[in-house]
Amino acid sequence: MEKVGDSAAAVEYCTARLVLPDGTEAFQYRKNSLIPFFESSPFPQLTRLSYVNFQAGNEEVVFPIDDRTTVIPSLCYDLHSPRHLRKGIRMGGNIIIHMSSFYTFDNSPVPYIDYAIAKFYAVAYRVPMVRSTNRGYGAFIQARGDAIEGSETTPKDRKIKSFPLFIPEKRSLYIYLGDTFLYVLTVFVLGRAIQYCMVFTRLQIKKPAGI
Repeated sequence: MEKVGDSAAAVEYCTARLVLPDGTEAFQYRKNSLIPFFESSPFPQLTRLSYVNFQAGNEEVVFPIDDRTTVIPSLCYDLHSPRHLRKGIRMGGNIIIHMSSFYTFDNSPVPYIDYAIAKFYAVAYRVPMVRSTNRGYGAFIQARGDAIEGSETTPKDRKIKSFPLFIPEKRSLYIYLGDTFLYVLTVFVLGRAIQYCMVFTRLQIKKPAGI
């Protein structure tokens, strides 16, 4: 958590920083995608669901590591923001670092569900992913969706691991098309459903003689 300003009117951000080996800060990213009524609320004093009231960042940032590796920082709910991930990839990012805390969802299936969805995102964008979690499932996930053997951690583990990841040269078309295909398919299905309903209402069902 990052506080900016005087204590009386400080603005709080959920922030990730890239710190170099010599201790200097190279880049920082302020989380853009906040969970409504949980991390941010228009009426924090009226709801108990929001235990913090972060301010959303307004800039997309990638962390260049070397000539071949550029990190897309993803904080918690950022992972489920197609706009955030697609823009990061278009900015040159080729590996997702997902940092998240599942402390609130302890003893629930949410951490494992999020882990399973993360594998689909790696495939959808054709980008490898590193998950660093608190009370969640961490792993080094290849762009084809499988976790490297031995890299997975459970909510009870307290470990630091390092594994090599393969970064494909080409990204997925989903980066450019986004959800366009899904929208087109939805319109097509709805159109066919309306057509069948109209045909059904025009049918004249005749009763058999003697009834």
